[in-house]
Amino acid sequence: MTESRCPTCDSILTEATSECPTCSPTGAVDQPATQSIATMLNGTAHPKVGFWPRFFAALIDGVLLTIVGAIVGLVLGLGAGSRPIGALVGLAYSVALIGSKGQTVGMMALGVIVVRTDGSRVDYMAAFIRWLGSILSALVLCLGYLWIAWDPEKQAWHDKIAGTYVVKA
Repeated sequence: MTESRCPTCDSILTEATSECPTCSPTGAVDQPATQSIATMLNGTAHPKVGFWPRFFAALIDGVLLTIVGAIVGLVLGLGAGSRPIGALVGLAYSVALIGSKGQTVGMMALGVIVVRTDGSRVDYMAAFIRWLGSILSALVLCLGYLWIAWDPEKQAWHDKIAGTYVVKA
């Protein structure tokens, strides 16, 4: 018997149950034809992603950003290791990709996506706030990133600040 959950209150429903006795006065559960990520965040279809997959996605992104940042720095005559250029490239990359697609290249490679805590898509403002929060996550000995490992919601500090989760795509 497989376990499913009510999309509204997260109560456990069995295969034989088509209604939720907890949240629905009539017991009926609204099931749209196409479920959004919001209705599946706590289910088995889109589990929250832990530390290691996110680490490897960030590693892929870091290699890519190092190469792109070096090229942009050289083209602009600022040198391959220009920190301001690297920061601007990182900002543009993160906000543009997460704001438009919900995932960076590293996240795409590992099959994960960033969503709002209500399951809706991340917009550009939330992606920007998440990027700003990632600076804080890194500043304190990367404790904000390590937080993913023991947080029950598997959120880094920047996820908490921006109101996001990273889930399986």
